[in-house]
Amino acid sequence: ATAGRAAGPEALEAPAGADEAARVEASLAQPSAQQYEAAVAFAARAAAGDGVDAKMFRSTLRETWVRLQAEHLSPRKRFEAAREAADRILKRSDNRDLLEQPAALCMRAYANYRLGGDEQYDACQQDLLLVLGKVTAEPAAGEPPSEWLPWREYAERTLDRVKHWRSLEEKIVSFEGLTELTKDWIQPQAAGIKLKPDPTSGVLGFEGKASKDGTLSEPLVAAVCQTLFDKATFVEARLRLRIPTTNADGSRANNVWFGVGVQGATSTQGAGGAGVTARHPGISIFFEKGLIAARIGSGLTPAWKDGEVHRVHDEAGKERPWPAGEWVDVRIVREDAKEGLMAVYLGNDPLPAISDKVSGFKGVSGKAELWLGGWSPGTTIYDIQVKDIRIVRIRK
Repeated sequence: ATAGRAAGPEALEAPAGADEAARVEASLAQPSAQQYEAAVAFAARAAAGDGVDAKMFRSTLRETWVRLQAEHLSPRKRFEAAREAADRILKRSDNRDLLEQPAALCMRAYANYRLGGDEQYDACQQDLLLVLGKVTAEPAAGEPPSEWLPWREYAERTLDRVKHWRSLEEKIVSFEGLTELTKDWIQPQAAGIKLKPDPTSGVLGFEGKASKDGTLSEPLVAAVCQTLFDKATFVEARLRLRIPTTNADGSRANNVWFGVGVQGATSTQGAGGAGVTARHPGISIFFEKGLIAARIGSGLTPAWKDGEVHRVHDEAGKERPWPAGEWVDVRIVREDAKEGLMAVYLGNDPLPAISDKVSGFKGVSGKAELWLGGWSPGTTIYDIQVKDIRIVRIRK
């Protein structure tokens, strides 16, 4: 496993332009390379006139905004060009009022953020702080609100997000080069199902035939890691899961319950799988014989309070099928640490498959774990693979 800063600059919103010229808007409405070039060229020609008058800067501001949108360029060229345009405003020697122009500062901050690196992140935060110092939230008595107040609001919320993002780190779990799991992983005695890391592909396989019946309380196979995060530091767990529903001959495959969960630490004691059961405070998503199921421990929604595994239904009340595709992305996210709001996302669906406030992860500390495992009737054959495990956590 390797640790590094968590990815996510694209999640930050770009500052919006105001009253853009119709020609620029028409060009940007058709996001081809030619149209972007036309928009940038038009904005640059208009900005050339700003140097004639010390009070003129809005055309250069518009050029900066257009360059931020120039998606036909590589990210580095795109944001370096936008930063250079903002610098032409912020480094004007003929008008000291522009040295802290709020909109230009916000746009330069966003460009630096997307360029990445500690030096650029520091510059981003510095520019956003300058905006907060320049534009007051409340106008003086008898004065109208500043026209740049929306930029202060942008700077305020963006600074909070940048600080939070910089406090995170990403841990990548790889099984490459391994023929068995490391000691970080707790593995109960599996009932005929083996955990098989592939040293070449880095895929972790759950393979074999169940030798007895299993249940939620007594899973037949599990892999549990309690060193990736704790309750205070957990932010997100993501991985890719492959569970074929048919065999090569067309017969039904994986007639199982198999889940991924984030929960309070289970006991490492106990016979069989009972010591690492998925029955603790937290949230889990399950493949249940081709359908989506879930379990929430210590949740607030009445339907989930019993802590059992239930199938997930759509708005029409129909049981939801497991997403199509060979590999399915699974994301478990703590979306609000103070409230303990947790959600699970599957595939490309922007809406969570399940979410709830989990009191066991609401502003508390303590050990926690990533839980992978499942159960089935006896004699069931398992052919399940997991790969690309990534953990986002708060850096201690």
